[in-house]
Amino acid sequence: MQILIDNLCKRFGRDWVVKALSETIESGDRVAVRGANGSGKSTFLKLISGFLSMTSGTIEYRQDGVLIDRNQINAHLSYAAPYITFQPDFTPGEVYQHLREHRQFESTQVNEFLDKAELKSQKHKHLREFSDGMRQRLSLAIAIDCRSDLLLLDEPTSYLDQYYCDWFSDLLRSELGSRTLILASNAPEDFELCTSFIDSTSFNS
Repeated sequence: MQILIDNLCKRFGRDWVVKALSETIESGDRVAVRGANGSGKSTFLKLISGFLSMTSGTIEYRQDGVLIDRNQINAHLSYAAPYITFQPDFTPGEVYQHLREHRQFESTQVNEFLDKAELKSQKHKHLREFSDGMRQRLSLAIAIDCRSDLLLLDEPTSYLDQYYCDWFSDLLRSELGSRTLILASNAPEDFELCTSFIDSTSFNS
């Protein structure tokens, strides 16, 4: 997916988080958004995803040259972040089965997905009983396994120990394919697959 950002601005009250930002992200680009905590990285991803509205400016999306309505962009992307949560009374398999009613996944069976997420031993546990790391693994596995044109990952290795940081890296490497990736983090090791960078200092320069 190609993303054309023109004079993008986002203000909360009197504070500008993003101001007059223009960027072009080409289809298949693997973009790292880097910067300190509180510098606007999450806001940028939320603007790209359509979760947040813009104060001014435009974001244009094209897939194979075809313009995609911003109101329909959710059907073309997958998104993982520590602040994205699922129904706490669901099991991980129920989350997967529910989302399969609306989206396509690479995994075709629930056990295949749970193996990929390394959550098969937690198959019958409700999400309210999960640790933060287990919730993060589920969020990442859902986003990466979902068939999408655009993959957005915000602080993907939050709550993960080194074993699961390696798990995340291996899963992303094997399943990213030709998708456009935008990954926001302040951990340099998260950027191993990224080939271009946006520094959050440019959001309000």
